[in-house]
Amino acid sequence: MDRLIESERLILRTLKVEDAEKIFKWLSDPRVSKFMPYPTYEKVGEAEEWIRSNLNKEREFYFSISLKETGEMVGNASIEYIDDRELWSFGYNFDYNHWNKGYATEAGRALIDYIKKEFDGKKFGADCVVENIASEKAILKIGLKFSHYGTMEKLDGSQVFKNKYFESI
Repeated sequence: MDRLIESERLILRTLKVEDAEKIFKWLSDPRVSKFMPYPTYEKVGEAEEWIRSNLNKEREFYFSISLKETGEMVGNASIEYIDDRELWSFGYNFDYNHWNKGYATEAGRALIDYIKKEFDGKKFGADCVVENIASEKAILKIGLKFSHYGTMEKLDGSQVFKNKYFESI
């Protein structure tokens, strides 16, 4: 099912395999992947495979993020229901050239509004690596509050980070 979410400056739509070349731009940037669970991608095919592996999941949705004004794709986001925490958890990723423009805050709010409307979502969460201050600020601006510390391991096992978890109250 194709999903479409609009905010003031952004359009979030269901991520498609055809988006792989565009998102490879930031998935292959070590400045972006630094605090993410995936390793820095080296081939567009890795982005294609990642998108394919996340298509058609139940209660887990992946989006491209584009600027409403120009149509330029600047990021991607996801939101999924976490059964054991009984909340919807979201995350985002942006091209380095589009950091610090408020897009993470805007996309996060749009995802929450969408889930509230479409799935009667009540509780929301997000997490970030402790050193990722900009992401923490965005999460706090969205309205989530610090919940607890935990860890996040790179998918390839190369690093373990201390993580901060946030939840809606």
